[in-house]
Amino acid sequence: MNDILQHKLSQLPTQPGVYLMRDAARAVIYVGKAKVLRNRVRSYFQDISDQHPRTQAMVALVADFDTIVVGTEREALALEATLIKRYKPRFNVLLRDDKSYPYIKITTDDAFPKIAVVRAGGQSLDTRARYFGPYTNVGAMWDVVRLIRRVFKVRQETRNSPTRRAGCPWDEAGARLKRPCLDYDIGQCTGPCAGLVTREDYAAQVTETLLFLEGRMDHLLDALAAEMARAAGAWRFEAAARLRDKIASLRQIQQDAKTVSARREDLDVVAYHARADEACMTVSVVRGGKLVDQQHYLLDGVTGAGEDELLTAFLAQRYTRVGSPPRLLLLPHPVSEGRLLEDYLTARVGRRVRLLTPRRGPKADLLAMTADNARLYLEQTQAKADEETRKAREALEELAAVIGLPEAPRRLECYDISTLMGEDAVGSMVVFTEGLPDKGQYRRFHIRHYTGAPDDYAMMRELLARRLGAALMRSRTFAALPDLLIVDGGRGQLNVALRAMEELNLRMPAIGLAKRYEEIILPGRELGLILPKHSRALHLLQRIRDEAHRFALKYHTTLRNKRVKESLLDEIPGIGPARKAALLKHFGSVEKIRTATSDDLAAVPGIPRPLAETLHGLLAGIAEREQAS
Repeated sequence: MNDILQHKLSQLPTQPGVYLMRDAARAVIYVGKAKVLRNRVRSYFQDISDQHPRTQAMVALVADFDTIVVGTEREALALEATLIKRYKPRFNVLLRDDKSYPYIKITTDDAFPKIAVVRAGGQSLDTRARYFGPYTNVGAMWDVVRLIRRVFKVRQETRNSPTRRAGCPWDEAGARLKRPCLDYDIGQCTGPCAGLVTREDYAAQVTETLLFLEGRMDHLLDALAAEMARAAGAWRFEAAARLRDKIASLRQIQQDAKTVSARREDLDVVAYHARADEACMTVSVVRGGKLVDQQHYLLDGVTGAGEDELLTAFLAQRYTRVGSPPRLLLLPHPVSEGRLLEDYLTARVGRRVRLLTPRRGPKADLLAMTADNARLYLEQTQAKADEETRKAREALEELAAVIGLPEAPRRLECYDISTLMGEDAVGSMVVFTEGLPDKGQYRRFHIRHYTGAPDDYAMMRELLARRLGAALMRSRTFAALPDLLIVDGGRGQLNVALRAMEELNLRMPAIGLAKRYEEIILPGRELGLILPKHSRALHLLQRIRDEAHRFALKYHTTLRNKRVKESLLDEIPGIGPARKAALLKHFGSVEKIRTATSDDLAAVPGIPRPLAETLHGLLAGIAEREQAS
């Protein structure tokens, strides 16, 4: 044990909190929580012979640790889940690809709330909104969104920019439009942007949407049926007909759901199946006694983790961020921190949440069914992964044979440039390991050192010089060199790559892939190599080339949109560089400036009231011109 550890162990606090174990490179390798930090952290460095081999391996790598003191153990639970999602430590049980799971968001602080799809990741979420999810089946989630817009007609969250106009363009902080947006014309919005619906009527739409997302279909159908009867009794037959159609759509959804509880309960059934170093957690979502969804989550790093640790890690990562858990969670066995989880969830959602482990009866049958589905999903996922690995291996072996490599390349890197008339030039590096995408190794480059007219060759040379030079400088980010270097382009791009390697005294196999005829360009060979269209080696090269192009284009689009957005302020008289910087610093983005009121603008240092009112009016006019165009 080093001196740093010994000193820190002697200074540990006795309050509850979170600890972060770090290796020699300061990378976080484990995050944990404790009711008493001193006792918990010291226990790792006392008698390790009785600890699990996985814990022993973790402790052997610990060179330092940090602690964060909080007020209560409940706060430590929430912070632990947040830090695990942020750092993804190698020795924690991790919810795989958690950042990719989308949620449906309903804003609640607007006069006319909006619907949006967001991906939670590790960032802080708006506490003034309601979130539903996460949805592991993205297609099913979009079906829900489309249904909500068609049946309940709640407006979309604004996503306007000078280059992209989608969703309702109006915000209650800005001016109303003279005519409604396209969503109104196609029957997916009631037109709050043009004042075509009252707040009270729109609030009823939002209430219905929330009831639907909460799974309270019976309550929603009863309310709609009563409203339809009132409309018919008042001879408002068109309104009654619309309600009739809405009820029919919802009843069809209700009929498609499987009844699993005669008591019409709301509950989540959590079960899992583990194999090797991964596990599948499956959640059967039951609302109003009907099975309305089943969600599968893959967990990594489960070797050596017991049932209690698996369930606790999943429940913390799944339920402590967003979403609204039901009153009852069914678990295959009790967890040691069950009371803490119950108290935390109860406090967060404002109603009692219980964890229950049934031993017999219908609820136990539900658990068994969910566990069986978890096993089947894990088996199918592993079979699919094995098949992808086999095909990738065959493609690599074929590629090695056709381009003359002594063995199949393990690491492939592909490079691409994206620019528009030389502006916002960027480069991408995409990595495939063992023939499959390794997205954690992807890198992007902002090209900035070339001069003169747009020159793809000069930009590619800068990209490769920076990437390969970083490897020679022993940069940890770029330490690994490829077994095969691929450039998107023909002979010219390949020659640039070869010269870049020569200047750095590096030698490695390199090829180009020319898009026109999908030719493989080889060094020292005059004619390109054309593979059959069914060739797996060709499909692999096309896949990595297309991925490099997508990754570069995404970064280019991001930079271009940012530049175009910020240039809007340059159109406003009286807004110079200093005031532009002050506005961006205060609001964070041009999009927020555009939706700010004149009072909000006047609150920015250096923006007098007359200029704030002028700025507000001009930005509202720009937004209206964009919508009209």
